[in-house]
Amino acid sequence: MIFNVCLKKQGLADPQLTAWDRLVNRIERTMRGYEERELPKRGQVLGRMAKTISSSDLTFVTDRLNQYGARAVIIADQGREGEIKKAMRRMHVYNPIPSQFREWSPGQKTKNITTDRIIE
Repeated sequence: MIFNVCLKKQGLADPQLTAWDRLVNRIERTMRGYEERELPKRGQVLGRMAKTISSSDLTFVTDRLNQYGARAVIIADQGREGEIKKAMRRMHVYNPIPSQFREWSPGQKTKNITTDRIIE
């Protein structure tokens, strides 16, 4: 897949790092979406398999399927890779996302949604 970001630079302290932040969050959300769509399909397949294979084989297959997770690799050209790497590492731990509806829950304007599916 190819992603891009387009934003207005006016008023931004560092438009390039802001663009990277948005890009990384979009990729993370896409990977989460893949997993959310995949899990029900796995359950259906495992339900059908349960009738035809032994319980030990079913456990093995279930464990293998549950290890799968959508991941992304980002390849960037040279430039500000040190700053980008630092920002991405921060996002693995602290990544406050504002709600598009002003609040996630009463009194909570941002939510820490870390980037777990992006491989540096």
